[in-house]
Amino acid sequence: MFIEALAIASRQIKMAGIVAGSGPLERRVRELACRLNVSVRFVGHASEIVPLLSESWAVVLLSWFEGLPLAIEEAMWAGRPVVSSRLPGPAWLLGECGTLANSVESVAEMLVRLADPNVARTLGEAAAERIRSVINVDDPWPALEAIYSEKINGQL
Repeated sequence: MFIEALAIASRQIKMAGIVAGSGPLERRVRELACRLNVSVRFVGHASEIVPLLSESWAVVLLSWFEGLPLAIEEAMWAGRPVVSSRLPGPAWLLGECGTLANSVESVAEMLVRLADPNVARTLGEAAAERIRSVINVDDPWPALEAIYSEKINGQL
């Protein structure tokens, strides 16, 4: 979805993407990027995410299954706006400070919007403020435990 969205957005404004990580779909994703003539750098497994965040103006995480993704947390701590799949964990992390996308078109629209440095900076600052309000970096578990307990008790 990211590669397709990047291809659509690139028709409106010049941009490039970075794909971190690897897995069984990597070959197909690389082939798709080549076929769509999208400017993407594949970095594979990245144990040091800070350098990648420093050169990025936004983070996109489009997954089918996620709990509370550390990649989103790290992006928010770094003050980067986030576009994510419409899943409960990312939705809670982002609150009103991120974009939950459910289509290639909505991701492409947001990429074009985030290409404006002022928009990216404003949304990144809101993301940083949000993550600091919901997670204490020194002791993140009490807030998360309370949320899980509330959800579990509400379902029993």
